[in-house]
Amino acid sequence: MAKSIVSGEPNDLSQAMKNTDTILQKLDPESIEAVSPLLIEPWMIAMRGVLERAKAEASKRWEADIYQACQRNVEGRFPFRAGGGDAPLADLAELFHPDNGLMWKYYQAELKPFVEEGLERWEPRQWLGVGMPISNEFLSSLQHARFLSESLFPKGSSDVGAVFELYPYPPQGGVSKSVSEIRLDIGGQELRYRMEPQEWHEMKWPGPTPATGAVLRVQVGHEWITKEYKDWWGLFRLIQAGHLVPGSGETQYRVRWELPTAEGRPVQVQYDIRARGYKNPFRPGVFEQVRCVEHL
Repeated sequence: MAKSIVSGEPNDLSQAMKNTDTILQKLDPESIEAVSPLLIEPWMIAMRGVLERAKAEASKRWEADIYQACQRNVEGRFPFRAGGGDAPLADLAELFHPDNGLMWKYYQAELKPFVEEGLERWEPRQWLGVGMPISNEFLSSLQHARFLSESLFPKGSSDVGAVFELYPYPPQGGVSKSVSEIRLDIGGQELRYRMEPQEWHEMKWPGPTPATGAVLRVQVGHEWITKEYKDWWGLFRLIQAGHLVPGSGETQYRVRWELPTAEGRPVQVQYDIRARGYKNPFRPGVFEQVRCVEHL
């Protein structure tokens, strides 16, 4: 019955309200104003009670199944929390996959009829001012999780991944004239830049050999300066080690690293990142904003 209440579909309580209203319409306006709250409010209280019980049941299943899985895979794990160990991709897929992840299978079965998914924010769906009393904190956490799911999993894919483009820049800093080559390797895909005219280069994450992670190498004179992070999340650890800012539009970002040299003067290396769409894993905050909220 709870689902039919918020959707406005016929049910025993709505039919009782309709019958009550039919009786009220036979009275004069003054009597309607005096009697209506006394006759209608009990049905409203009953509806709220049904939705409270439905929330309690849904909350039990959330806390037992989804919240515990979220805690294991998000809290204290990179890239959700900066200092944590890597979140296993297989576990993330099991939880966050848009089609068959635990979170979204639960949402489809238990909560979707009770939620209004607005562009700016999600809110409880209501009928005559009555809805399931889901907290704003919980709905906000779901909204961030949905954005993450659609950013990590290309449409129709069962695997985590992203296709993007990189645009290199000539180095800056006191030793920039001594730089002859910059190499960036992402999961076995190497992009070499030797100060020629720049162009965009397509890359894929996690790449053909994900365990190799991401390696940035800069040749300064006869010296190679290296910054390296292994495994699937290596690219994002490398980005975290630099400075990422939004670029032009909503799909472009700029990342910059300052690397120390033997001469003591740092060299600055910079790339633009261009994602395929607005929902992408490079967007600042896309991981950090995901929270595991225990109660509905």
